Amino acid sequence: MKFESVKTFACEPDNVGVARAWLTHQFSGQRPDAPSSAVDDAELVVSELVTNAVRAGGSQVTVHVLIEDECVRIGVEDHAPGTPEQRVAASTDTSGRGLGIVDMVAADWGVRKIGTGKEVWAAIRLT
Repeated sequence: MKFESVKTFACEPDNVGVARAWLTHQFSGQRPDAPSSAVDDAELVVSELVTNAVRAGGSQVTVHVLIEDECVRIGVEDHAPGTPEQRVAASTDTSGRGLGIVDMVAADWGVRKIGTGKEVWAAIRLT
């Protein structure tokens, strides 16, 4: 089984939760048997990646989801310049942990340049 869906959101902080709810709906419609831990990880990943895209600026963010038998691939595309990098946040920092969190829960992740922007993607195992 393979399912793909794409949704574009305005680059606004309130849309982080909207993107998370959209992703959850994709799972419930396509993979109601997915382990709750995998759904939780996917929700966390999309929240972190959309938050990063909103912080990077731009007018919109596009979320791609590909659900397959053993894996879900989440891609978040924006048109802001720059490439995100994983960093180590100090205990007193209020931000800077997003890609570290993605790295902990994803089987794999990366950044792909697209025109003037980029897509940050992550793969979550469903088994």
